[in-house]
Amino acid sequence: NSSAVKVPTNALWWNPSKQAVTYVSPNTTAQMAVIYNLAPLFNNDKWADGQSITMADIIYQYIIASEMSLNSSNPIYDSEASSAYGPGLQTIKGFKIINSTAIEIWGNDWFFDPNVAATGLFLAFNPLGYAEEPYAGYFPWQLYVGMKDVVAEGKAAWSEGAAQSKGIDWLNLVSPTDVGYIISALQNASAMTYIPQSLIQVEKLSNITLVTPQQALAGYQAAISFMKTYGNAMIGDGPFILVAWNPSASPPYAKLVKSPYFHLIPPTQALSLPEMFSVSLSVPPTVSPGETLVGTVMGTPAGTTTSQPTPNTTVVLELLYPNGTVISSTRELTNSSGQFAFTLPSDILPGSYLLSISAYQNTSILINPVTYTIVVTPAITTTTTTSTTTSTSTTTTVTTTSSVSTVTSVISSVSTVTSIISSVITSTITKAVSNVGYIAAIIVLVIIIIVLVALLLRRR
Repeated sequence: NSSAVKVPTNALWWNPSKQAVTYVSPNTTAQMAVIYNLAPLFNNDKWADGQSITMADIIYQYIIASEMSLNSSNPIYDSEASSAYGPGLQTIKGFKIINSTAIEIWGNDWFFDPNVAATGLFLAFNPLGYAEEPYAGYFPWQLYVGMKDVVAEGKAAWSEGAAQSKGIDWLNLVSPTDVGYIISALQNASAMTYIPQSLIQVEKLSNITLVTPQQALAGYQAAISFMKTYGNAMIGDGPFILVAWNPSASPPYAKLVKSPYFHLIPPTQALSLPEMFSVSLSVPPTVSPGETLVGTVMGTPAGTTTSQPTPNTTVVLELLYPNGTVISSTRELTNSSGQFAFTLPSDILPGSYLLSISAYQNTSILINPVTYTIVVTPAITTTTTTSTTTSTSTTTTVTTTSSVSTVTSVISSVSTVTSIISSVITSTITKAVSNVGYIAAIIVLVIIIIVLVALLLRRR
């Protein structure tokens, strides 16, 4: 939804000024709200160390990303991380935990396609999940506790730039040194059965339990055991586990094995051949308000040069002013012949407009909008009036007007004479149509008009 959505006052957010999770400010609004049901992930996947993925992992990643990005006075703030993650995090306007597997998120990361918008909003909330930094990725919250401790103590930095400026390690989850730092931090946390204060605050404000002391302890012990066994801290949620890594060997190598905990089934569309779409629209030189235009979407599967009409393709049409301001946005689905229709608003004013069109399916590899210029002209209205009068006497008047290009003075003279004589004729006809003598007079007057016109033209 591109219009404002009110964020409820019991929604939460990471408050940068207070550096804590609080309720959102009153009258907070967002462009969109999405409810995410994460049960398929939680029920069909686990971390590489065998621990369950829970809502605490999702929430704590949002908190850690906010701490390193949104307030420069935070002990783990990093300017490069802020540049990478800050813009997305600032679009988050609130979140609310519905139950152990569902969360609602409000934000301004709006996009015209709802699937892309929902994905983008979640990535803004959990930006570390798909980042390219060595410390980034989906990891258990316990591992983030260890990494946070290492950075806060100045033993390593989140980013390469901060590491170089401080003369310390760039935090690396396959570095024996950094992995050793993380193991030490987790051993201390395990001894205290430590649960981050920010997670405890979320539990209090949401009135829901995210993690128990027993779960916290089990997570610490599983992470420590994994790192000691495999020599790395890549405790991810993907289909493979890194069990060996030697960058110094010749050649360097990494050994991965299939994760016994990964049971997610990719959607069938993920295995289909990607396709590019092209849009064509038949646009006449001018169009009228309410007129319908017809277009076609052609699809070209990747690796081929053959295009064909594509049915069931979503077409987004945005009518714009020349300055880019959106007038209307509509969504159509192509028919079995790959065709779609667009009808101009009936109340659109004459002028020049832009029509931006994009087509996509879930298999699209590129959304490539095309823009057409639409020239709207006023609708032409033809009115025919028929009048019939019945009386005891019938008068029929036939008036013929001819325009001759001549000298202005000649036209003026003829016009004056014609006007005078027409008045006489009209008066004569009105008074006595049936008088034969007057008919003769009319003929004489017409002859006089012709003679006068001839004389005036000869004077040229």
